[in-house]
Amino acid sequence: KDLSMLKCIPEMIDMGISSFKIEGRMRSIYYIAVVINNYRRAIDDYYNGCLTEEKLKRYRHELDMVANRDNIAQFYNKAPSVDEQYFLGREEVSNQDFLGIVDDYDGEYVTVISKNFFKMGDEVEIISPDGDTISFTLDDIYDADGNKIDASRHPESVIRFRLDKAVKKADMLRIKRV
Repeated sequence: KDLSMLKCIPEMIDMGISSFKIEGRMRSIYYIAVVINNYRRAIDDYYNGCLTEEKLKRYRHELDMVANRDNIAQFYNKAPSVDEQYFLGREEVSNQDFLGIVDDYDGEYVTVISKNFFKMGDEVEIISPDGDTISFTLDDIYDADGNKIDASRHPESVIRFRLDKAVKKADMLRIKRV
C-alpha cells in the first residue's frame, strides 16, 4: 500500500528530520499539489504550535480524497502485517475530482483550463497553497469566446465563470466532496 506518514510528522521533526520526500512519479499534478499542500500545512502548524488532532484529521481527509489506493505508515514502527500489504491484487479508482487549473483572474472572471467534465450547478472548490479553500456553486459557465455553455465537456478547454473572491494562476478547481 502507499506510504502515508502524516500522523508521524511531529515525531519525525522531534527526531531531527528536516527534509521530507513526496513521491510524485507517475502522479497527476492535482495529486502532488494536494499531498504537498497538506503536508506543508501540517509541518507549518507543528512549528507554529497549533497542530491539533482535528487539523490532522482534516489533512488526512484531504489526502484520502485524492488517493486512488489505500495507504498506511508501512515500515515506520513495525514490520507490515497482512493489513498493510496487497496479496491478491488491488483496486485503483480513477480520481475525476480535478476539474481544472486557474489560468487567470481579472477581478470578476476566473479563466480555467479544464481537465474533466463539470457543469452548471456543480458544487466546486478552488484550492490554493496560499489560502483557504473557496467553495461555491457554478451558476454560469462561458467558453473562451464568452458564449454561455451548460458544461465543460472537453479537456484543455478554456472556461470562464464569475467569482467574487480572488484566486491566483495555478490554483486548482475540484468538485466539492464531503
